[in-house]
Amino acid sequence: MANTSIFSKSHGEDSSVRETNFVACFSHSNVADADHVKLEEHVNRQGCKIFTMVDPSDNPVKIVGTEEGEDQNYEYVLAFHNRATKEVEVRPVSVLHFQPKQNVTEEFLKGKKKRVKVDLNRDRNTVDKSNWREKANDLVMEFGNAKRRKILEASLRRKVNDDTLESLGTSMLDVSKADMSLVRDDGDGKSTLNLSMLSTPESMVLPTMNRDAKKPAEVYSLDQFVKPDDFLTLGPSAAEYLGENDTLEKLLDNGISQFVAQSVLTNIRADKKVFITAMKIITWSRMYRKLAEKGNRGRLNTEGIVLPPPYITDFVADFTEGQVGRQAGVYKVSPILKHKLAAHLICLLLLFSEEYVLPLGPLRTEIGISEVESKKMCESLGCLISPATVEEMTKYRTTKMARLIGPGANGQANGLRKRRGR
Repeated sequence: MANTSIFSKSHGEDSSVRETNFVACFSHSNVADADHVKLEEHVNRQGCKIFTMVDPSDNPVKIVGTEEGEDQNYEYVLAFHNRATKEVEVRPVSVLHFQPKQNVTEEFLKGKKKRVKVDLNRDRNTVDKSNWREKANDLVMEFGNAKRRKILEASLRRKVNDDTLESLGTSMLDVSKADMSLVRDDGDGKSTLNLSMLSTPESMVLPTMNRDAKKPAEVYSLDQFVKPDDFLTLGPSAAEYLGENDTLEKLLDNGISQFVAQSVLTNIRADKKVFITAMKIITWSRMYRKLAEKGNRGRLNTEGIVLPPPYITDFVADFTEGQVGRQAGVYKVSPILKHKLAAHLICLLLLFSEEYVLPLGPLRTEIGISEVESKKMCESLGCLISPATVEEMTKYRTTKMARLIGPGANGQANGLRKRRGR
């Protein structure tokens, strides 16, 4: 407890002596010289009292105290016991809590607050709404449920921006500059479009088929799977990878399926085109198996896949719709692109077979292509699906084999009907 003689009023206040007894609590510091402590009382504009310890030095840190309010529902008293007379005197006291504060100003002690002048002419629209929307969309694609992601994807497809307008203008310009070879003169002065070229439309999923082929070796060619710049961008890395992994055990250690590894090693030869396509078989089969894993839902995460970076880049450009948000190594693969990947992979595996045959069992168990899809793909590619022989069942662990017989699914179907009618 302290007596009232240590109190003084701040400048401009009544200098009467404070008569209320008090207890000072220094929770964060200790008083070095408690016998010579001087406190100064300040009353702010709200009538609240603030106390400061008088310090003659220029220390920027001041000891500031406040009185515990009545709203705390506590009442403090001190009891004085006289040992001689055995009398006890009880006095009410106030509790002051002190703590150090830096840069205590006169305005703070008097309760004055600086009002910041509002600039009404200032442009406060500094937040880029497109950036916030992009971040929100990334969160939906990462953590949203299937319904929310489906709604967002549909919204993004319908969105009209500068790129879509530019592509639309380009396509309209191309139509306006149509090739005059499509115009046919009927002889009566009227011109009509010659649409005979559209009688055999090309598929967006299947590789290009040679419809004039007379034997299986002429239906498809490795040339359509090798772009002109692949010899420079993909050739060296293919030679290096296949040179280091020239055995079945090494390919299996890198996560390549046994059927794909055997197909590549059996038919590999010193040809750049064969090296590049063999490496594409390895890459595509590894990517499809990763994509077919449960829970991916049209997303492909290439992190952790041990393959040459040029082939991963080439795969991303041909079979994905681009990166998902800002997730590094995660790409979106639509169902059409997934079917295209399966069709091109099956076609290359057929070309790497000396007899142009392909077991359907390993496609399902080792790569992840379902039997229904692989059967439809093989039939669309011009294959005949037949039961496997005992030798083939033992060798490939399959019950069905696909044999490339020639172009045209219609001709194949007619042949099957004739065979059934015999």
